[in-house]
Amino acid sequence: MHCRVMDTLSRHVYYRHMAEDYLHLGMSDSSAHYARMAYEDLHKYVDRRTEKRILELERQYDIATKDAELERVRHHRGLLSLVLVISLLLVGGLVVLLLNREQKLRSERITRSFVQASAKTHQNTLSQLKTLAAKLNAGMADIFIIFRGADAPSEEAEALKSAFEKEYPATEVILLEGGQPVYDYILLLC
Repeated sequence: MHCRVMDTLSRHVYYRHMAEDYLHLGMSDSSAHYARMAYEDLHKYVDRRTEKRILELERQYDIATKDAELERVRHHRGLLSLVLVISLLLVGGLVVLLLNREQKLRSERITRSFVQASAKTHQNTLSQLKTLAAKLNAGMADIFIIFRGADAPSEEAEALKSAFEKEYPATEVILLEGGQPVYDYILLLC
């Protein structure tokens, strides 16, 4: 296209010179004919240059428009990321609250069960605590802590610890001297 534009411009110059030469020779019809041809070629040249410039400006506008759209998409992506992070934090907070509530409910069940178990005699203590541990899903706990009360015999407590270690091998069983005056044993599952 570049060579074609130069040809048009060269023809324009040629036609203009021809028009001037014919005008000097007094041949006005021929001069007018070449002047008209020079004007047409100049008009074509200007039209092509204008069209080319318009296309360049349109491309630049398209690029600017696409850049602005890309920036909007990036902004929206940033907002969506922020919303996602906030949502994850909220869900995490709810999970923590639910886990805390579950822990409290479990502790309340343990306390209720323990109160029921402690009302029975020492002879049934081992079987009662085994039943209680089974109800509380002791096998699901990582740590099983037994607090021995002030009146509970140490041999019985050791037997209880051994029985729980055999019953729940994946759970760490710990026997501690609680010294509580009312209950013989307090069980804590973690």
